[in-house]
Amino acid sequence: MTRKKNKFLTFFFSLMPGAAHMYMGFSKIGISLMGGFFFIIFLASTFNLDAALFLLPIIWFYSFFDANNKNSTDDEEFYQLEDDYLIHISQIDQFQKLWDKKGNIVIALALIFGGIYLLVNPIMNKILDSNLLSPDEADFIWSIYRMIPQCVLAICIILFGIRLIRGKKQELEETEGSDYDGRTY
Repeated sequence: MTRKKNKFLTFFFSLMPGAAHMYMGFSKIGISLMGGFFFIIFLASTFNLDAALFLLPIIWFYSFFDANNKNSTDDEEFYQLEDDYLIHISQIDQFQKLWDKKGNIVIALALIFGGIYLLVNPIMNKILDSNLLSPDEADFIWSIYRMIPQCVLAICIILFGIRLIRGKKQELEETEGSDYDGRTY
């Protein structure tokens, strides 16, 4: 149950994305914000995607101000606030309609690559630390190896974008075809 809480503790918990929402009883929003925040950190650190870190301040500021604004509303407004996930199941269903079996191949390949990369990572670390290669060779191999996740992710994003464009184009063609009744004006 949501209920207004101490303003100082709300401010204190709002320093961690999602924590103040959970403190006030908005656990679905809190889990969404905290999960998104730490998932981005995980992706950035695991796959060397420093560019994704620009999302962290956006999530942090949204969470901070949303929690403090919710706690500063009057009692009647506060009790009318609803707790819901940031990404709704209906949005995911709409997204899946745009995506067909061919689109699932992109996701499947990305997951397979991620698993292989996580398996190979400790092996590569052991080989590069074993002094079997000269320092220059080891540095070169390591720099190439560290670029692989970024390249694969870039390819997946490009394929995803192409798939969305094709899906939208097919949807427009189907709409235009159904609007045309054969009469000329």
